[in-house]
Amino acid sequence: MDFEQLKNSWQNDKGNNSLDINLENREKFHFPLDKMKKNMKMELVSALFIFPIMLVVLLRIEDAYVRLLSVLLLLIAGMITGYYYFKFYKLYHKITHIDLGVFQNLVQLKYELQLNVELYKSYVVAF
Repeated sequence: MDFEQLKNSWQNDKGNNSLDINLENREKFHFPLDKMKKNMKMELVSALFIFPIMLVVLLRIEDAYVRLLSVLLLLIAGMITGYYYFKFYKLYHKITHIDLGVFQNLVQLKYELQLNVELYKSYVVAF
């Protein structure tokens, strides 16, 4: 296809391919923020499921000193996880109640997402 043919087809196109989006069906849309919220919720549920299992496994250790040290390390890991998940919950709450129509809100959301990416990296290193 040469350039002239492309230019002619561009001029002949009337733009009838516009999408008709009904705002009443907004809950059927799949936004990237919704997927992120779903992943955040799943990670919290999995952490709440895994920590008690790890505690039960560590309490079955025979040596009292090793058991005490292991449980202490697990409690420290739980406190670190609780702190970071509280921060992530605040982001989750902001995502739920944000108005995406205003430019300032989008800039604020971008800042919050970048901040929480760095926070998540520090969580992984700390854990």
